[in-house]
Amino acid sequence: MIFQEGAEPDGFYVLQKGRVEIVTDGLNNSRFSLAYVTEGDPFGEMSIVDDTKRTASAIACAPSVTMFFPREMLDKELKRAELIKYLFRNVCRKLADQNREFSHQNYVDLQTAAPARGEYQAN
Repeated sequence: MIFQEGAEPDGFYVLQKGRVEIVTDGLNNSRFSLAYVTEGDPFGEMSIVDDTKRTASAIACAPSVTMFFPREMLDKELKRAELIKYLFRNVCRKLADQNREFSHQNYVDLQTAAPARGEYQAN
């Protein structure tokens, strides 16, 4: 676990080597995969930009190496560009809302789903 959903953001990361999965908690204690981070990609920046708690968890799913950038470093750079920060905050909030909605819409409890014509239907 690199960071957990709901935690206060202390910085962001860039994946140098390995593989990281970004997941969110779905309905009924399910876990919903949002993305896989590839080498060279940043992750964990949304919560810093939109000034909220982590909206997803980051889990290394292979031996991984990351570069960590403390929140203070990004805050200092963003203060130089308040308009850009404002725009990024809005984009991040919209993306977080869409991720949450998407994870709830695509939830299927396979243990309680009733079979229909040999297939499962979402509840």
